Amino acid sequence: MTQKFTLLLAVAMFCMGLLNAQNPSFVGFSDTRSVYDLAVTNDAYWAATDGGLLRYDRLTEQTQWINRTMDNLPLLDITSVAVGPQGTVWAGSSIGLLRQLPGSTEWELLNPASLDVIVDNYLTCDKVRSDGANGVWVLGRQGHFYHYDGTAWSGMNEEVLFGTTENAYDFDVRANDGRLWVQIGDAFFLTDGVTATEWGFSSQLPEPSGASIIYDWALDHSGNLWFITGNHLGIPVNGSWDLHTLPEWYNCVAPDHQGGVWLLAGSDSKLSHRDSNGVYTHWSDQPYLDFKYYLDMGTDMEGMPIVLSDLSGWYRFEDQTFQSMPTATSGIPNNSVVDFAVSGNQTIGRFSTKTSIGAGPAGTTSPVSKTVRGPI
Repeated sequence: MTQKFTLLLAVAMFCMGLLNAQNPSFVGFSDTRSVYDLAVTNDAYWAATDGGLLRYDRLTEQTQWINRTMDNLPLLDITSVAVGPQGTVWAGSSIGLLRQLPGSTEWELLNPASLDVIVDNYLTCDKVRSDGANGVWVLGRQGHFYHYDGTAWSGMNEEVLFGTTENAYDFDVRANDGRLWVQIGDAFFLTDGVTATEWGFSSQLPEPSGASIIYDWALDHSGNLWFITGNHLGIPVNGSWDLHTLPEWYNCVAPDHQGGVWLLAGSDSKLSHRDSNGVYTHWSDQPYLDFKYYLDMGTDMEGMPIVLSDLSGWYRFEDQTFQSMPTATSGIPNNSVVDFAVSGNQTIGRFSTKTSIGAGPAGTTSPVSKTVRGPI
């Protein structure tokens, strides 16, 4: 009798597992140490991470982790984030554009009805930026631009507008007039989506060879563009740029919105500030500069730098030191599953040395991330 009951129990448990596999749901935890993008508002920081969205309230200093399990995000790997003037939150992903309207807790997944470059009916959004009204600009994976005005999609004929077949590398939106700065190769274009003006400067750039490569660029509050190329800083002056020789080569630039600029040399763990009079202050070889894999640098409403990093979270510079900002998984150990999901009859897992889910033994110790697909 005992053996028969045990057998029936085992069969029942197997059937329950089969039913769960046919009706999958997401249960798990994922990393938020890799911060890809940041949106700054008067009251909050919004961070796009590989584990969902983080909202850090600047007044209460409380962090909200927005993920798949609790907040119905359709996926966790968020590539970019922007906040519109009315409070609409836009997020980019590999399966389309996400929108959360003010006062709502629901996330809408938005995709154009038909565009030639869309793969598997999804628009891959590498970067999203508010258009300053009710819509958003999107840079897709293939270097194409799209605009969503809140109700309808439209595309951009980049070859005609910019006069080149080369893909756009990056863009940002001027807050003062809604026009776009677009980087294509080593040239910048200023466009409203209908006409475009090229702002070239290659002939001004000095040797050595290769110094014309744009390492980084950013906009100040007036919509002026600052850039670094080689060991030179491009400072906007009267519709063009003055080139200033830097004391060393930097990788990231961020205007402080007061006529100065922050510069980061991640490989040397050096942060520098150039004020509006051209005077430099340096912080180097300090223990607080412990991030080795940085992704980008920006500034907050006060003009203080924020560094986004891969593997080690994000940092705000305050009181002469970098303060580590909170993530949702600061206590998760290394060397296991980064992301895990069940879809139909397929188990999809991504394994890496970056992070772990839950408790228990660590996963693979291989330093190379890989995706594993197989039947349940």
